[in-house]
Amino acid sequence: MNESSSKSLYYFSLFSAVYVAFLIFVGALVKSHEAGLAVPDWPTTYGENMFTFPISKWVGPVFYEHFHRLAASFAGILTIVLTIWIWLKENRRWVREVVLAALFAVILQGLLGGLTVIYKLPILVSSAHGSLGQFYFLLVLTVAFSQSPLFARLAGSEKEVFSWRLFILSFFFWGLIFVQLTIGALQRHGEAGLAVLDFPTVAGSWLPTFSMEMIDRINIERMKLGLLEVDFKQVAIHLLHRYLGFVIFLFWLFISFSFNKKGYFELRSLRTVGRLLTLAIVLQIALGANVIWFLREPWLTSAHVFLGALILGLSCLFCLIQLTAAKIIR
Repeated sequence: MNESSSKSLYYFSLFSAVYVAFLIFVGALVKSHEAGLAVPDWPTTYGENMFTFPISKWVGPVFYEHFHRLAASFAGILTIVLTIWIWLKENRRWVREVVLAALFAVILQGLLGGLTVIYKLPILVSSAHGSLGQFYFLLVLTVAFSQSPLFARLAGSEKEVFSWRLFILSFFFWGLIFVQLTIGALQRHGEAGLAVLDFPTVAGSWLPTFSMEMIDRINIERMKLGLLEVDFKQVAIHLLHRYLGFVIFLFWLFISFSFNKKGYFELRSLRTVGRLLTLAIVLQIALGANVIWFLREPWLTSAHVFLGALILGLSCLFCLIQLTAAKIIR
């Protein structure tokens, strides 16, 4: 692959990764505006071809759902082009397999999106749709990283910076982020985002009692705002998402301290991603609090989902940089 072609493929793959991140934000807006069934049929839009559906009819919630469908279709086109390009120009087997997995993921994602409409937003299908979108983003991001100048520089460097212990910690951290986002999807689609209306307290107490009295107190406050009652399961999944966020923050501080102590943050790219992760996690906790305080304001809530995807992507890059610097992936 010549240098010009290599640069073009890198920029295209980078654009694809950025676009998929944008698509996650667009998808979050659909749920945040409760527009998932604003278009009740699929793959048509009110019986019409969705690609020729008149812009004059993109009104209210229909705008968010219909725009999401078109944006997702364009992501599919990007992934098809990226897959063909990689298979024509890339000799590394693992890169070919990753881009093929991305193509499979976007196809499955489209089918899951259709099923959410056909079966009227079932919680498990809708949550799977959200989680798969995050995984699809990671796959495209990995392809973009494999084509980047950073990858070439790390792979060509004679200096090896690697510790299996620290990598396992990093990989576990990435997994924890993915679990947190999956719980977040279950929370959103299970209508548990405001299962507890106060933060950082829970029904006025610093420690939840998980008693019927606590549930009753929560529902009294919800009734004052005209919100539906929640049950124990909804409160439990909300609190699990809330507290796991703090666990993730503390775990990241431990990882950062460990890397710094071993001198591994001397690797500039690792240090930069680490700093971005610290900033993003702090901002994410603040956004989560504001989502509750502002009663799930749609744009705030969508930004919270979007930032979660960026944290997942950064944690993935943190692992990939270590593997590349150690010449485990080339």
